[in-house]
Amino acid sequence: MRDDTLTLNDGLSTFMKPSGARLGLLTYLCISFILVGAGIVLPAWVAFHYGGTGLVGLVLIFTNGSTIALAPIAGHIVDKHDKRAIATAGQALRAIGFMGLALPELLPHGIASSVILIASGAIGGFGFSLQMGAISALTQMTVAANDRARVSFQISLAKQTGISAGTGLAGLSIDKFGSSTTAMLLAVLALVAVSCLSFMRLSALRPSGTANTIGFFGASWRALTYLRQDAGALTATIAVGLAFSIIQTTNLLLPGFVVHELEGSTSLFGLLEMIAAIAGFAAVAVSAHQSLADKLRAAVIPLLVTAGLSLMLFSFTNQRMIAVAIYALAGTLWSLSRAAADAALLAFVETAFIGRVQALTTLVTAVVGLIVYSLPTIFAAFSEAQLYALCGGVIAAVAAGLYPFAASHCPSSSSEEEVREEDEPKGPKQIPGHPEH
Repeated sequence: MRDDTLTLNDGLSTFMKPSGARLGLLTYLCISFILVGAGIVLPAWVAFHYGGTGLVGLVLIFTNGSTIALAPIAGHIVDKHDKRAIATAGQALRAIGFMGLALPELLPHGIASSVILIASGAIGGFGFSLQMGAISALTQMTVAANDRARVSFQISLAKQTGISAGTGLAGLSIDKFGSSTTAMLLAVLALVAVSCLSFMRLSALRPSGTANTIGFFGASWRALTYLRQDAGALTATIAVGLAFSIIQTTNLLLPGFVVHELEGSTSLFGLLEMIAAIAGFAAVAVSAHQSLADKLRAAVIPLLVTAGLSLMLFSFTNQRMIAVAIYALAGTLWSLSRAAADAALLAFVETAFIGRVQALTTLVTAVVGLIVYSLPTIFAAFSEAQLYALCGGVIAAVAAGLYPFAASHCPSSSSEEEVREEDEPKGPKQIPGHPEH
């Protein structure tokens, strides 16, 4: 009997030995998320120097707003067209967005610079939406169904590595070369990443389903019908939104919690973030093995419940060393929850619908983010500890509520068969949180 107990080196060696197509996919993703990390730093820096904090806020609002508004269109485009071409187009739009960040330096301060910065954010956001939908589809088409959970954990590692590297490299480049040169270098890097897609030699990159023949509204309605009738796909979609809500909660509340509850400073804040990131990365690395990744993907609902409870546990902490230990545990649970939710999405959503479902996860995440970020205003009398407990309890309760929902909506109706006949058929699915025996 094979021993499934793994070390960190086992997980990392699995991550470092992908096939040619998978290597191209992971390299493309790693570069793409280096650009995500750089995109966190560079636009805010440029906007602040040309319009202060107010312009930074406008750029972020328009970027997020355009992503929400255009995500459904991006999903429809992904499902309708060649996936590799869409991934290329998305990366090209991100390159244009970075080029736009170099232009304000050539123009006098004023409305033109502000408009260019806002437009570059919107263009880059739309390009990223196209990319993510296309990459999900390419992953499904490149990787065998029984291997997707493991690859999803590998992709999660590529994301974490890329974002961490991107934020650091962008700050260093701005310091050494200036913001305009950094923007152009990032644009070039975005175009270089496209070459990684040449490793994916697939015979059928264009779907044969009805997304090719019906319009945007009809295709969107069909995707919603599909989710309503497929418990596994719907549960996976909600799980992705819940996983991101955990990060949104802690990003909002941790600074105030450190100052008011733990009476700490930036050093404690940095320590907590570093420990959580290291623990989460190590946990995902160890889990990048097929049998373990499959088990965690099947346990995505218990993971989310436990992650929500970890927020509640953290809210009761007032001792620094205990807080560090609990936050390390929480970071592990959050990272595993995100990777498991992404794996569930790849496992249970059919390729014919993946672009539109990926767009829906973007909308769910954005709506949940708006709710989370408004909580300090709605519950103005609450402390950060109380808000942590509230958010953790709600996340745990909603995740637990998916158990009976999934069980009572198992796909078996003839109407679902009609939907699947019109789109690309797939095999049976397993409901997240209900492992097969």
